[in-house]
Amino acid sequence: MKVKNVIGYKDVEFDWDVCDRLYEEGSSLSVMGRFIDVGFWKEVFEMYIEEYGDDKDIVNIKKMLSNIKDLDDEVLVEF
Repeated sequence: MKVKNVIGYKDVEFDWDVCDRLYEEGSSLSVMGRFIDVGFWKEVFEMYIEEYGDDKDIVNIKKMLSNIKDLDDEVLVEF
């Protein structure tokens, strides 16, 4: 198994509640204890911005996307 870089969700200033809600909407599972790649979050955040541009969480989601824009898609975010 190839070891990939891991970064904590706090290190990239992810909002736990927002990430948990978005992940749960798509999988019916919590992010707790999971390692989820940056590529996944980039895609989820971009899709959310496109679909819900006027949502109350949009500023926060744009900030989280900005925090990971320069990271490799294979880096894992630990929750």
